[in-house]
Amino acid sequence: MIGNETGRAATALSSPQALERTLADDLSFILTQTDLREPDDELESVFKGSSFTHVLSIRTDDQLDVALTALQAVRAGGGALDGLHLTRRGGGLEHRLTLVGVRPHEARRLADQIAALPGVETATVEHHILRGAG
Repeated sequence: MIGNETGRAATALSSPQALERTLADDLSFILTQTDLREPDDELESVFKGSSFTHVLSIRTDDQLDVALTALQAVRAGGGALDGLHLTRRGGGLEHRLTLVGVRPHEARRLADQIAALPGVETATVEHHILRGAG
């Protein structure tokens, strides 16, 4: 028996398939033992006194109404739109919305909710931090 980084015992590997199974088992163990909080949950405490903008990037199947849904959700949460950029990509649209007045975890939650809508291929959020401006 050989120890590994997770502290679990591992056996010597005899084949590439055995290595693949062991790596999959180790990854599964790490994921179940890890605190899965989102990093944006801690941004405000790490960057005290800073202000944030959030860039919400959405790819859709040519659906402009997804951007309108996102804007309504931001307005309902007390945020505002600081910029909007739409680009046609093949048969779809790429929406980039710059949001202000929302907290990092709220922007993440909005991206997750938008990603679950029909016709949405992807929805991601980038947090932009302006230090000392808050």
